[in-house]
Amino acid sequence: MELCNRLNDEIEYLQTDVVILCTGLEEALPDCLAPLASRLPRDEDGNLLLNAAFRASLQQANGRKLYLLGTGRYSLGIAEPQMSLSAWRAANVINDLRGHAVYETRQAESCMQWVTSQLPEAAVA
Repeated sequence: MELCNRLNDEIEYLQTDVVILCTGLEEALPDCLAPLASRLPRDEDGNLLLNAAFRASLQQANGRKLYLLGTGRYSLGIAEPQMSLSAWRAANVINDLRGHAVYETRQAESCMQWVTSQLPEAAVA
């Protein structure tokens, strides 16, 4: 992989099995992923489609996986890009990478139990 060190503008090379890009709060693909853009599934409006583990179904991936956190608002809901859910999103990615639950990600049961009951007829009137 070829990288440009922005501190001194030197080109650096490294060989790796995993790449993690922290690209900020903008919901856009970084320039380095531009060659993959046409292989990423999108909806009819052009929004990225991700599964529940934040993984794109990258076409012709040959076993490689691409996770896009903070970009699945249209696939996964309005809470997806919220910073408060970062640890939960990371746990979903790790669980998907490992192929089993390393971290618990299910929503905890509420301490409230909502019960519907019939009101007396006098209260309804």
